[in-house]
Amino acid sequence: MSANALSRFHQRGVAALEFGLTMMVLFIVFFAVVSYGALFWAKQRVSFAAGEGARAVFEGSLAGPVSPLVGCVRATQAAGFLVVSCEPRRQSCGWSGASLDCVAIVVSFDIARWPMVGALQQVGALVGGDESRWMPDAVWGRAVVQVKPEALL
Repeated sequence: MSANALSRFHQRGVAALEFGLTMMVLFIVFFAVVSYGALFWAKQRVSFAAGEGARAVFEGSLAGPVSPLVGCVRATQAAGFLVVSCEPRRQSCGWSGASLDCVAIVVSFDIARWPMVGALQQVGALVGGDESRWMPDAVWGRAVVQVKPEALL
């Protein structure tokens, strides 16, 4: 057997191995980009839901007394298929006089419920140790609306 033929015999399958390793790295990068995109989309959706909840409280207060829970109902609807938690907080407005109250609608989404992002957290734990540096545990949005105190139940 010549040296050239022996060299080709030892190189057999190397291209398939290189292709497999390259595709694995590219798949991980693609998966990370898609997962971070999903996280940013969820953050936008949660912020939008909080704003819609605050809008519902404000519009309800124009018609008469309204419960801040109306804002959470609307925020949950606006979140779509995301399973969010919502908390209405009645508070005094620091920037206004004593004549108005504020209602804050706080909406949060636990990203571990999203399978793709939860898997990325686990990959981050394997690669980097502390997964809290890679991704937060939850994304949240907060919207505040100013209403007259007599308009709240």
